Amino acid sequence: MRRWLTLLVLVTVVAVLPGAAAADDAAGRAAGWPTGPLFKANAGGGLTDQFANSVATNPTTGEYLVAWTHWPHDGDPPDVYVRVFDAAGAPVSQQRRIHGPSTWDSSPAAAYNPVSGQYLVVWERWEGAVPDPQNKILARPVNPDGTPGGPLRTVVTGDGYATPDLAVNTFSGEGVVVFLNSDHPTSEYLVQSRRILASGKPAGKVRTLTAIADWWGPPRVTFNPVADEYAVAYRTSVWDGEDTTVYAIRARRLRGSDGQFTGMERFVAGPFPASTWQAVAYPDIACNQDRNEYLVVFADNREFLGTNADARAAEQFTDVTAVRLDDRLRPRREMKVNEDPDFAEIIPRVAYSAASGKYLVVFDREETYADVDVRIRRVSAFGYPQGGERRLSYRPDAEGGRPVIGCNVASMECLVAWSDHRRSSYDVFARLVEG
Repeated sequence: MRRWLTLLVLVTVVAVLPGAAAADDAAGRAAGWPTGPLFKANAGGGLTDQFANSVATNPTTGEYLVAWTHWPHDGDPPDVYVRVFDAAGAPVSQQRRIHGPSTWDSSPAAAYNPVSGQYLVVWERWEGAVPDPQNKILARPVNPDGTPGGPLRTVVTGDGYATPDLAVNTFSGEGVVVFLNSDHPTSEYLVQSRRILASGKPAGKVRTLTAIADWWGPPRVTFNPVADEYAVAYRTSVWDGEDTTVYAIRARRLRGSDGQFTGMERFVAGPFPASTWQAVAYPDIACNQDRNEYLVVFADNREFLGTNADARAAEQFTDVTAVRLDDRLRPRREMKVNEDPDFAEIIPRVAYSAASGKYLVVFDREETYADVDVRIRRVSAFGYPQGGERRLSYRPDAEGGRPVIGCNVASMECLVAWSDHRRSSYDVFARLVEG
């Protein structure tokens, strides 16, 4: 009798385990699945182009703020616009330009500040006549209804400042802005940072993280509430003086209290000698606050370097790679995210979803240079891709792409936004996905 009971238990376990694994996999597959239809984020269109740049999330209300560059067709300079959407993707504000008239405003980055109850937006501005314009990184708080929440602030001013990104310290309400600076004696760029207050007013000095960056790896920053630190990812390049440049993706931590360096600079991927710029490029970084870890994603062409001498053609074979980092930014696992190696998966973005405990990676798959194929794939907390790629939008006859993503713990969903030339101009389209 005891032998039969033991056999029955073993059979039951064998029967249950596959079902349990299947149920767990089904639950995991839900992360990244679309939960609503496509919708156009910007109003109007036709005589202007809109290029999506950033999504910020309000964890209290479940709302999203989308920030983009608005580019008129009539030759007027670009502007920065924002619009707020509720948890279901319905607009709760008009689209608004968040600055006065200027010569050139573009490339916004946005984050929500739980201390002030406002969003904070930073962007780049060019002023003055070409070929010697002045560059600024500007900041401004934005109210939950999308209206400006304070005066315009200048974070830095001079020559060569561009491509800012922003993370907010959820304890103090202060933030750190990171950006490129080309005003440098050599051909490389500086990656720099500066701490700002909740009002956008700069605090402390400008800090240089590296002096060997370039345009193909603008810095990206995230805040880690467990360690009270920021983590910054960026690309570096060093020419060997002959025919080869050595590329790498690196990361560095900044203290949450004052923005000063803590720990050492780490290699995330590389260094890799290459004759074309595509070796590794366009990094992004997200923090898993549940495990006190990070995930860095980037465009990766290492597998195909040397197979095609034409740099632009070689880009057709770019992959998306994810590297899991521990709390000290030490690499722990590297995995390829995309499934199809025959096309270009470029400029990935990543966000961590506390609702599922997984990362969501979005990217643009380019079969040709005249299509939009926005895709998403989830990556486990341990750095393993899970499930298959999910297509969020496909237009074989439209240019655009370059998706951005923000995840909201209040709604347990994420919003993905991208640019889409399906009409006579570029519009910002968006879609909610399961967090």
